Amino acid sequence: TRDFPALFNGDKATGVMITSSRNVVTSRWSPLLITLMGGRTNKHYYHHFKVLLRTLKVAGDDYDDFVENFPGHTTDFSIAQTNGFLQALREYIQQRFAIEKTDYELRTDLDIRYCTVHFKRTLYRVARNSEFIPSSFSGVFVNEVLKLLHFKNGQVEQFMDQFLLILRTFTKVGPWLQWHIQPGIATVLFPACKNFKSDERFRKWEKQVPNNTNAAESMCRKYQDLSGA
Repeated sequence: TRDFPALFNGDKATGVMITSSRNVVTSRWSPLLITLMGGRTNKHYYHHFKVLLRTLKVAGDDYDDFVENFPGHTTDFSIAQTNGFLQALREYIQQRFAIEKTDYELRTDLDIRYCTVHFKRTLYRVARNSEFIPSSFSGVFVNEVLKLLHFKNGQVEQFMDQFLLILRTFTKVGPWLQWHIQPGIATVLFPACKNFKSDERFRKWEKQVPNNTNAAESMCRKYQDLSGA
């Protein structure tokens, strides 16, 4: 799902939301749903995904079959977009299968992920900004951060050691990096963090991570603005 910049309709800004799927017959991506958004809150995204799930018609006689056939979902880096999707998905599953699932269970059962391309684009922009990273160390910074994507589920200590190494070496990027290890983001972006909620080894991280969505998004936006994102 892609969330495109605002278009102007009179005095109001209307964003465009497009969810696409790959057609295995034509080997091309085709749009499934295009929505003119009146805003970018959880509620706005919820209504987009509510319509999507109602029309997608994923096969499955029960929840396990649904999990097996669900095509997965890749989203932009937006907590509001992810929350809206999970809200719509919880409601859909409750109505269709008469069971209730938590956000964590949905993330664990289904292939829900963030687009790593967006993460890498922001990473490269931060690396190019000499306010954060000395130009002679930009390549080293990029390589060290990309290592976080390569740790597998269960490699918790290795992931945390690498994260702390980056924080100690590049002290000015702490808030930017911490934004990406919020539980709602880290569990979807980094394979090593898939069990963030249930693994006690992650508990010490939660004290470092902002728990206010608006504040966290504001901090990330600030870093993106400074980096030219």
